[in-house]
Amino acid sequence: MKIFNFKLYNLIPIILQRFSKFWVTFLVKRNKPKLLAKIFALSLYEYSRVEKKKNIKIFNVIFLNKSIFYDDIKQGLVPQNLFNLYYVERNFFKLIVNHFLPYTVVDNSYKSEKNEMKLAKKKISNFLSVFIDHLDDYFKVDGVLTGNIVYWAEQELAECLDKKNISFIACQKESIQAPELYKEIINVRTKGNEPFKGTAVLTYNKKTAVQLVKGKMVDQKKIHIVGMPRLDSYHRLRMSNNTKRRKKRILCLLISLVSQLPCLIYPFTDKRRWSDIANLTHKSLFEFAHKNPNIEIVIKYKPSDRWQIDIIYKKFKDRIPPNVRITMTESLLSLMENSDVVVGHNSSAMFEAIACGKKCIVPHYAEALRKEFKGRLIDFKNAVVMVSSPDELKLKLTQCLNEKMNKILSNSKLLLLDEWVGNADGLSGKRMANKIFDIIEQKTN
Repeated sequence: MKIFNFKLYNLIPIILQRFSKFWVTFLVKRNKPKLLAKIFALSLYEYSRVEKKKNIKIFNVIFLNKSIFYDDIKQGLVPQNLFNLYYVERNFFKLIVNHFLPYTVVDNSYKSEKNEMKLAKKKISNFLSVFIDHLDDYFKVDGVLTGNIVYWAEQELAECLDKKNISFIACQKESIQAPELYKEIINVRTKGNEPFKGTAVLTYNKKTAVQLVKGKMVDQKKIHIVGMPRLDSYHRLRMSNNTKRRKKRILCLLISLVSQLPCLIYPFTDKRRWSDIANLTHKSLFEFAHKNPNIEIVIKYKPSDRWQIDIIYKKFKDRIPPNVRITMTESLLSLMENSDVVVGHNSSAMFEAIACGKKCIVPHYAEALRKEFKGRLIDFKNAVVMVSSPDELKLKLTQCLNEKMNKILSNSKLLLLDEWVGNADGLSGKRMANKIFDIIEQKTN
């Protein structure tokens, strides 16, 4: 199988997706689903292809691009060599659906009993139905993958594809939730989201499967637990024999101001933030870097947290030493491979660090000790080192940098990985690929 990098034949899809706002909007407004289908087929970016083999089915699968979900596809699904994979930016279907909606919606407000919204959804379904029929003239699609069941612009798409025997599968990447957020999401899903109308849902863990059924979002028969596919790469990394010499490195997963808090659901009404613990931790890391110029510190953040990085640069200005690097674009896998210690708070990437065999440190002070933040913490148990102050953080950093990495995970760490990410064996990608193949095969038959 070949994963396609930038090549001439992918230049057209890149250009078309880059300027999709213009041509999609133009064609939808003029009710041209056939022409839209033709250009959509041209805009599909060929991400990986399987060499044809006699008597073996090869399905064409489109995935709707989204951060994190992309990593599950790349690190978990691609290596299994079962599908021709194509991706398209999720904005494509947002542009279509948004044209018909009478007012602005978000993922948790798409459900509605208003006649104007019911009429809009019917128009969306009619347009997409014609679009999908014409797409078959230009590109044979067997399945479509997305990263969550609730994306508003994909609700009618899921139903239309499923009715036409094209599998629409949601790989639920939001499967790691602290206790209080878990309860809130059940509540908000029940009130604001209609039941999933696609073909199947894959989850990381049993908790999420139970949540989706309890919230009456997904029929029990549609749910399959496969684990976190991208974790496979970290298990392999732990067992590899990477002995190249380099300077010591600390990887900090940005201490997010909003992780696991109600503001993820109610951004304008809930004012709680991890402000103190974030400021204290980042300040402590900058001080540690200043006193240890031979040690590199890398802070990794997500695109959605760019605003927080601007705050950090403004707040600390000239106090960030040259041996500190703040990055968004570098892959977490590469950064993890070349790091000795990982610092993180309420980040799901800590499970990747645990699977990778890295020394993990979790700050546990400031808001983490306050009553109003109770139930907002992911419990990593004894798989991590908890520090109760910025000074203890510096002390533990020094100690952990001088300890060797363990290639064999303890039983308690394996149980933790199984509970939260369903992947203690490094085989989630295989489970994901096989399940998707079975679902598509059954649907096409």
